[in-house]
Amino acid sequence: MLTKSLLQRLDPNHTGAFVEVGLGTSCFSFAWAAPEGFHCYAVEPLPSEVLTQACRTHHVSLTVAAVTEQHGEIPIYVGRLGGRTFTDTSSLNPNWWGCGTERRMVPTLSLGDFFAGQQIACCSLLKVDTEGTERDVLGGLTLLAEKQRPKIIVFEYGGGGLKCARQKGWTDEFFANTLQCVELLRGLGYRRGFLIEYASAGPRFVELEAGVSPADLFPENAHVGNFLLIASALSPDDAAEIIRPVAQALAADARRVTRHAHVARLSHYPKRLLAGLRRRLPGRKPPPNN
Repeated sequence: MLTKSLLQRLDPNHTGAFVEVGLGTSCFSFAWAAPEGFHCYAVEPLPSEVLTQACRTHHVSLTVAAVTEQHGEIPIYVGRLGGRTFTDTSSLNPNWWGCGTERRMVPTLSLGDFFAGQQIACCSLLKVDTEGTERDVLGGLTLLAEKQRPKIIVFEYGGGGLKCARQKGWTDEFFANTLQCVELLRGLGYRRGFLIEYASAGPRFVELEAGVSPADLFPENAHVGNFLLIASALSPDDAAEIIRPVAQALAADARRVTRHAHVARLSHYPKRLLAGLRRRLPGRKPPPNN
């Protein structure tokens, strides 16, 4: 909703491409962008049937590949949560908290090669959610001509727990990936935007001027969210005007995410309790770790 509001300002005629890299199995932004008239592209190395069908329905170009700075093929580590395959958390990085040990080889291409292959001369939005490897995708922006660079860039950060725990999406390795994304984009002129923390009541306007430390932008209670940045000028008053019409809906989204996270945590308690009891029973071996 916030992205849609911004695009109405930055590309009211829908002249640029709408590109999503890493889509998982739900919440595809092209589902609202394609009907608005944007030419949409999806890039996903492990597309689900749900994604494939949604691309057909909305006439979205789907490329089955991983976007990296490496060419050829690369292993992707299939997501696994609660002892079950969950491709939404698959990652090219084997250290990612949501992936298992199963590997599948997938084709790769760089962001520049993708833009060239699709003949994208102008881009309205680039959204990146690649489970801990966002910096590898965004690095390709440096090889694009300035006029090709997206008006809006969105990338996901965190995940799996709170920043203060320094675990999962907030370990030193993955928080560094987030900060490198911010510094890279600041260097390319993307210095204003919004921090959209899913568990927060609403987005926070940020300005990446000289002297601002990206690490300080993320509070200790940060969990997971999207960082949206633009290269255009945007005043605090303009930002407030953009947020105002969508604030109520965003707050409802935040409450829904919080409820889902709470339910997910509760769903694991019986399984953990049963495993603990089994370990304490004499003559019983603990169940294998999944």
